[in-house]
Amino acid sequence: MQAQLPPSTLPARPRTRLLTFLGVTLTLQLYDMLTAILDGPYATAIALVIAGGFLAGILFIRRQIKQGAAPNTALMLNGFYVPSARTILLILVALEILWIVMIVNHNALPCSWLDISRRVDGCIASFSHAEPVTTVSVSPDNALFATTQLDGTVQVWSMAEKQILWSKNIGGKLGPTLAFSPTDHLLAAGLEDGTVQLMSPATGAPIRSLTGATDSMLSVAFSPDGRLVAAGSADKTVRVWQVADGGLVNTFTGLHESAGTVAFSPDGTLLAAGEHRAVWVWSMPSGTLYTTFKHASLTESIAFSPDGTLLAVGGWRGTVDVWNVRGREALYTLHAMSERASSVAFSPDGSTIAVGGIAQIVAGEVGLWRVEDGQELQTLRPRSYVYSIAWTPDGKQLLVTSHDAVELWNIK
Repeated sequence: MQAQLPPSTLPARPRTRLLTFLGVTLTLQLYDMLTAILDGPYATAIALVIAGGFLAGILFIRRQIKQGAAPNTALMLNGFYVPSARTILLILVALEILWIVMIVNHNALPCSWLDISRRVDGCIASFSHAEPVTTVSVSPDNALFATTQLDGTVQVWSMAEKQILWSKNIGGKLGPTLAFSPTDHLLAAGLEDGTVQLMSPATGAPIRSLTGATDSMLSVAFSPDGRLVAAGSADKTVRVWQVADGGLVNTFTGLHESAGTVAFSPDGTLLAAGEHRAVWVWSMPSGTLYTTFKHASLTESIAFSPDGTLLAVGGWRGTVDVWNVRGREALYTLHAMSERASSVAFSPDGSTIAVGGIAQIVAGEVGLWRVEDGQELQTLRPRSYVYSIAWTPDGKQLLVTSHDAVELWNIK
């Protein structure tokens, strides 16, 4: 008669198979999380070592269980403490559940405490919206930030309290057309009927409408002294008005396509506008053409450096051209995105260019680049594609639109 084996040596194939499956699955997930969190040239190697060590431990425990460790008994084998198979499996199942919860938070609740990779990278808050967010702008005193949505809604939020102050549909659809005045506590937004609406940031009450364009407004910008507001339109013009009385100052024509983005130089002496494959720069207040810059694709965003010497131009091919404005020459090109460079912005101290856009079909990304030599410094990964970014005045944080939300990131 065949002798009966004691319980500790009974085959443990179901347990070891489950242990192997959970171990390999969690190892891959651990490696994925570590590569998202770690930075630097040795990040991949460090992630491989940690994940490899985790898998080696799992395989060691699997071997001990297979050799006869009882399902409910902890053993001391060869100087190593080995918990029972049931305990190990419960721990691994708990880790897998925690991973699933983290993934849910990563995709559905970005920047929550369980969205570990984004929290480590610096994301500290997310502000949900009902519709896709097209623009974000920060007030000069850093007290407020405002957003536009595709359905025509403008919202203003408190930076300190991280609460919405008011929300208002101002009619029609809105493009990337929102801007705070640097001096007069005004908010400007362009509408699809060709008007620019000046509003009170505190209440949303309308103050003045600026008219004259025959097609949708696509971009707005205040002059540094707050006396002028410029807007680019789909009717292939750029108009400049007096803020005080709404009087029309200039109308710039000759563009071949829509003026999708406009910006004043920091000293107010130049006004730039981007269209398809070109950027126009006019002298102010005369309105004479100063120069034009060629761009490789549809221009989506332009920004002057704080000292006014540089102009960054982003577009559909994902590149950002950096030009010396006064010298009228190209300095270098950043290959920032694989799809579109939707928004560019210099940090307030002029040392860094932030580039937001689309890295893949629906993936958003923000790259931080050193102005001095075009070296990439950091990559932020919002939940979804990015239309607009805005630095806080102190340069320590960055607001990033991410589909139907705005994320707030601390910059290292």
